[in-house]
Amino acid sequence: MTVIPVILRPGSDPLTLTWDFDNRLVSADVDNDSTDDVFYEWDALGRRVARDNGTTVSIYVQNGQQTVADYTSGTAATNPTYNDVYASYIDEPVVRDGTGGLRYYHRTQQYSVTALTDSSGAIKERYAYDAYGGLSVFDGSGTARTATAEGNRYTYTGREHDDVLDLYHYRARMYDPIAGRFCSRDPIGYRGGGFNTYVAYYVPTQVDPTGLQPYIGPPYPIIFEDPWYMYFGPGSMFEHYFYGEGEDFDLGDHGLLDNFKNAEQISEQVSDYENWLRTYANVKSSKLWCNKYPGANNSLTFSHTQDFTYEFSGDSWPEALWNAGLDPLFALGGPKFANSFSVTTDCHISLDSCGPCCNWFTGLFLSDDWQYTLTCSLKYRLRDVFERPYDVFDSDPDSTGMDPPWFWPEPSGANPTPFNIVGSWETSFSELFSRPCPGKDRARNH
Repeated sequence: MTVIPVILRPGSDPLTLTWDFDNRLVSADVDNDSTDDVFYEWDALGRRVARDNGTTVSIYVQNGQQTVADYTSGTAATNPTYNDVYASYIDEPVVRDGTGGLRYYHRTQQYSVTALTDSSGAIKERYAYDAYGGLSVFDGSGTARTATAEGNRYTYTGREHDDVLDLYHYRARMYDPIAGRFCSRDPIGYRGGGFNTYVAYYVPTQVDPTGLQPYIGPPYPIIFEDPWYMYFGPGSMFEHYFYGEGEDFDLGDHGLLDNFKNAEQISEQVSDYENWLRTYANVKSSKLWCNKYPGANNSLTFSHTQDFTYEFSGDSWPEALWNAGLDPLFALGGPKFANSFSVTTDCHISLDSCGPCCNWFTGLFLSDDWQYTLTCSLKYRLRDVFERPYDVFDSDPDSTGMDPPWFWPEPSGANPTPFNIVGSWETSFSELFSRPCPGKDRARNH
């Protein structure tokens, strides 16, 4: 529970906030009567999906980490209150449709919304901010309003303003513009610098869309699925180098495994190997004989292990970033990014349909091709090394100097440590194949 004192509130009452075990806001008492007035719900991915102010329950539909539609609870899916469309940055709404008609957002370079206009270009509402995001609302002519009349939540740095609490929702945390601080502990602990101050407290040109750490810009990182966010955002290899204490970085845990598997160099080698398995199985199947013959063996198993190598390289860091990162794997760790992954395979071949090759009394060929089933399970494992993130940006990667890239000064309190990049995945396939009766040639010559 957190109590924000009256001196830091716009009204005459303190604000009491209640959190769940993940430090997510679940309720708030705004009038100091020991009864909660506003309630919030979250999904398993940590996204706020509902808000109940005692009168209306609002449902927020998410696409990734963006709220794309608002509904009043109980309304049909075809009747949203608002639909929002975004540009490339995660907090850059550009147009809203729904109650009241089309509204267009106008912003600053910090993505703070300064005005809403309608389809004719008329200004419907204006917004202004103090140094720490304190919000002032005006109508189109500049007359002050006590709250938005347009139902607009997206204001300072493009984040959602809660007009009942006078706080901003920064996904992982709530931000108080009067105090210039977040209202709860940083989910990443002291990695964010040890203070709950918003980045604007120090650098007004930065943004913090996640409530976890600042981004310098513009340009800023865009939506979470974008490769740049994977490289430099929370949970990226770059961040893990500074704060991961050398622990293994599992691609599967960070949503990057598909990027690795789908990289052209990787997927081509996997495809070639599986085709080789089919050819090898066809040869091995010659050892199987129809169970119509006494003592014949009509199934067998075999195992195989294979190592693969890959290399993403470039003569300069932009080329290395393109080749390694947008191929689409990941960059950082050196322009010569090369290592290996392996596969362990277990296969089973069964002879399903067969017959005698010929009638040894008449000499006539009898059998059609014999039918087999091949079933294989494959376990892939990656083990690479992330040595240091600056290599890919150094003009001379072999030098001892490690000047950081312009957009990422080394964080304070960090403990840069190389780590292993690991990942694993399993696949399987089962298919039929045929080959001529092993005695076919002999039968023809009988």
